[in-house]
Amino acid sequence: MNKPLSINKSFSLVLIAGLLSLMIGCASTTYDLPPVTDSDTSTGPQPAQTYPAGEPAPSIDSEETDLQAPEPVLPSTNPAVTSLTNQARAQYNTRDYQTAIATAERGLRIDRRSPELYLIIAQSYVQLAMPQRAEQFVQQGLRYSPSGSAVAEALLRVKEAVSSGF
Repeated sequence: MNKPLSINKSFSLVLIAGLLSLMIGCASTTYDLPPVTDSDTSTGPQPAQTYPAGEPAPSIDSEETDLQAPEPVLPSTNPAVTSLTNQARAQYNTRDYQTAIATAERGLRIDRRSPELYLIIAQSYVQLAMPQRAEQFVQQGLRYSPSGSAVAEALLRVKEAVSSGF
């Protein structure tokens, strides 16, 4: 009777070790982020400047205070998401709306901030006469699309179509 108990203990230990290694692997995941750049070309921290008591700090010219805002860094597009977006769009164009939705949802599991995928899903739900679902995906897509972009404009057109009852 001790044999099965020792097998269960061994199995439990292997299972726990596997789960721990999986958790450690997930915790050490690194992301490919763009490097942080600074407009200052110095290579280290600068010591604070002090001024003798009674002496005013030097004035800064207005030209030096006109700082330009850095250009926003656009996230790089994941090639898998791009491929799934293209697949979903092709499926939509062949009127395979259910498959287009499934493919776009796969893409959203990789990158939930892809407004093009929300657009494809919303358009597919419009074609399937499911306006409430279409509206949900329009709202999500608008959350992640830059205002004035082509995707945002298309999402707004879908929203208008849903509001008017098609």
